[in-house]
Amino acid sequence: MSNRISIQRLGSSTQAPLFLLPDFDFPGRRIQTESFASAFSLRVFEVPIQSFQTDFPRYEEWIESISEEIRKTKGKVKLLGEGYFSGIVFELIKKFPDRIEAACIVNPPFPKVRDPFPWFPKNVEWILERFPWNPWFLLSEDLHLLFETLERSFRKGMEESNLLPTVLFTGIPGMITEQMKASGKELQSFRVYRIESADRNSIQVLFKELIVKILAEIPISSVQKKSNFKIEPGF
Repeated sequence: MSNRISIQRLGSSTQAPLFLLPDFDFPGRRIQTESFASAFSLRVFEVPIQSFQTDFPRYEEWIESISEEIRKTKGKVKLLGEGYFSGIVFELIKKFPDRIEAACIVNPPFPKVRDPFPWFPKNVEWILERFPWNPWFLLSEDLHLLFETLERSFRKGMEESNLLPTVLFTGIPGMITEQMKASGKELQSFRVYRIESADRNSIQVLFKELIVKILAEIPISSVQKKSNFKIEPGF
């Protein structure tokens, strides 16, 4: 197991443990670990970030670290991945189809209609958005490679996976609708939900409640509207 990936264990529950794959810590991150500790037994996979580091765990290290934890865990597990880490969720579904009880991906990297800098390399934008305080991270080959492999894994999972996670979009009103329309064909096979609000705090409260219901497979149509696209069950 890679010693560069930390595994934090929080909460206690008799249900299947929830494996969390949040984005790096930046203002756009939606998954807040502490909010789920009361509802799940958590395994949180993250990388401690140092100011001057240039080496980061590669995609294969992420997969092996999480895979080892799945093997050590009795029974089934649940998966919650965010952003480009959705690619790891697809990879784990493929690798452990009989061990995944439920899975959800939050704000996966579908194309955005309102892209103010379409000429800007996506990997550079991704790094600067998460680490604006350290532009030296742009020189990290590991980070660029991680982005590329995460994106490739996500695209491959979208095209080839037989078992599909639930998709949850969050954001300000209007933008999600445009994003979903732009990716309509790709999303038709998925169970899709969205939370739209200009208030980040109000999104967070709804977000936690909706995730709990999605992963418990409790009917949630009364909690949040589904998309207008074809709805299919996840697991």
